Amino acid sequence: MKTVSAILSVMVLVTAISVFAEDAPTQIMTGIRERAAREYPHDYKSRERAIDRQKNAYFEIQHCKDDGIPEALLTRIKGKAASECPHNYCAQKYLIDVQIRDFLYIQNYSAEDVPEGVLEEARKRAAREFPDDYSSQKLVIEDQIKEYLDR
Repeated sequence: MKTVSAILSVMVLVTAISVFAEDAPTQIMTGIRERAAREYPHDYKSRERAIDRQKNAYFEIQHCKDDGIPEALLTRIKGKAASECPHNYCAQKYLIDVQIRDFLYIQNYSAEDVPEGVLEEARKRAAREFPDDYSSQKLVIEDQIKEYLDR
């Protein structure tokens, strides 16, 4: 069983490496290289590591999918991350991951001793106040539920 797991792990790793081994489009790679050169003007190794990290993050964003997230919503999340962190694919990937995590949290959130109507109203308020910002929505919902329980 351990051998099968090890073989599968190696296969997944090889597949991931081959997907990310290709170069991103020229315009993307130019931006990545220019940014790395500005950040590490005298440190070639750090520059190369930064280029690899950014390139890998770019490809992870391109291949990012989640069955629990509607495609249109994922596109909006990616677009918002791109506008907040242009040319920084590591930061974009982080923001996308956090937004997906918090969206799924909100969708599955339940609170013991809280009527569904109260929870639904907290969700609606959060969505009105912070459209497409699921991290902020999560905080609003948690605060609203805490307020309800503390009364």
